[in-house]
Amino acid sequence: MFVFVEPLLRIFGATETIMPYALSYTKIIIVANSITMLNMTMNNLLRAEGAAKRSMYGFLIGSGINIILDPIFIFVFDLGVAGAAWATIIGKTISFIYLFSFYVKKNSIAEISLKCFKPTKYIYGEIFKIGFPSFTRQMLASISMGMVNSAAMVYGDSVIAGLGLSLRVFSIAFFIVFGFSTGFQPLAGYSWGANDMERFKETLKSGIKGATFIALFFFTVFFFGKEFIVSSFTDVVAVQNFSIRMMNAMLISLPFMGFQIIVTTMFQSIGKGKPSMILSMARQGYFLIPLLLVLPDLIGLDGIIYAQPIADILTLILTVFMFVKQYKAFKRIEGPNNNNKIKESAV
Repeated sequence: MFVFVEPLLRIFGATETIMPYALSYTKIIIVANSITMLNMTMNNLLRAEGAAKRSMYGFLIGSGINIILDPIFIFVFDLGVAGAAWATIIGKTISFIYLFSFYVKKNSIAEISLKCFKPTKYIYGEIFKIGFPSFTRQMLASISMGMVNSAAMVYGDSVIAGLGLSLRVFSIAFFIVFGFSTGFQPLAGYSWGANDMERFKETLKSGIKGATFIALFFFTVFFFGKEFIVSSFTDVVAVQNFSIRMMNAMLISLPFMGFQIIVTTMFQSIGKGKPSMILSMARQGYFLIPLLLVLPDLIGLDGIIYAQPIADILTLILTVFMFVKQYKAFKRIEGPNNNNKIKESAV
């Protein structure tokens, strides 16, 4: 990535005006990317063994340091966007040290040691079966974002800036729902693994209700407060106008986002890699990328604006279809003697 950083940034939509800032930020992030990976790994390991609070504290420490250092590095030390990159790396490094200290002090359930490292086909098979859908979702999200930015380049920097602003604002809702689904996943997995169908279904219902409530809350906030939110980030009228247009389009599918994410997570929780993979690929891969190849040529800028909402609605339809099919299978395995049936359903 470091060798091909400039061509990659061009693919992802960096214009001549944006390129110097993008290079300044990205080179630092790439060089220190191993810290990001280690921090993410420690965070997930602690959460997996039930130490959710420690995991959360590590995240808050890193984010808090990042927030404090950003204005200091950018404005006081006059480092610009490079300062933002350094603030991010320092925050993640300190977060990693905090999280890793639990393993060094032997306060964790798992032990990190080379003598414990025994790779097997089964272990990696389980890891990839559950993790590959998440990888696919992230990869396709990056590819589709690059395609969106590339399509928007012809309309100028204000459109690219408006895209980035509106997508960042909506990512707040997405990440909170995604965090909620991360908390839902182990509960659903524990219930399924314990063959407790009643608890599993109750967890599923609670997960859908909770995620939908979060999505509706942010729908309300963004619907009534979009002008204030956008003006808080920029005073450029052209960027504000496009950001509001983009947010209006994305509001169409926002209320259904929680349901879609929870159902995808549910399939991961019960070890059904194929349905989870299909749903993970649907939003960005099956629908958004083809729409981005077609709609901008047909209806211009509106094609960029409405590609994501249309892809979300199509994904919702697919999600409902797969969920109804699976829920019927759940009903068939209800009852006191459901152990074998649950195991069969998970195959």
